[in-house]
Amino acid sequence: MAVTVVKKKHVRDFTEDDYESITELAAQNKSTKEIRELLNLDARSFNIAFRKKDSEVYLCFRRGIDLMNTTVDDALIQRIEEKNLTAVEIQMKRSRIRLVADVVNSFFEL
Repeated sequence: MAVTVVKKKHVRDFTEDDYESITELAAQNKSTKEIRELLNLDARSFNIAFRKKDSEVYLCFRRGIDLMNTTVDDALIQRIEEKNLTAVEIQMKRSRIRLVADVVNSFFEL
């Protein structure tokens, strides 16, 4: 029985399609591990690139997360406009969390 070994793709070999796929998968709430496995990416090079906050890998992932959050926020706004009390409570909780985060960041000058 022959065993087929598929070589993992290194970050330096990424194409625009790979970066777009990272954004799309992040928007579907996939973890970095799931993205690596689905796209058959080299774990070491991906993780090194992901840790650099100015790398294309990280920026594409953040774009996907931001896209997902925007979609969720739009749905939440629609429910608030429909006077859905649960949606209002969710929005109020998010506001409190943001307020606490802002206070912490300003206090510690982050």
